Amino acid sequence: MQSEVPELAGGALWGAAAPAAAARTELAARYREHRRNLVRLAVLLVGDRETAEDVVPDVFARLHDVRPEALTLAYIRTCVLNRSRSVLRPAPGHLG
Repeated sequence: MQSEVPELAGGALWGAAAPAAAARTELAARYREHRRNLVRLAVLLVGDRETAEDVVPDVFARLHDVRPEALTLAYIRTCVLNRSRSVLRPAPGHLG
């Protein structure tokens, strides 16, 4: 009975780590493939390249907890759009 515990624990660890590693690999591949176009989209929205260059990596950093099947290009573009909007939004309490 005791010999089953390490085996189950090892299996559970590998089972949990494999999807997480696959998701990180998928996310990294999407970043490399689409970063340039996503920065262009952000530039159109925020008006300057420097801010856009900050928006896109920030979006990808926040996507690490998203299920891999949800990481479609349309979803990532929507995240870039929403993050760009929040960058343009004045800080709370700002009367500017």
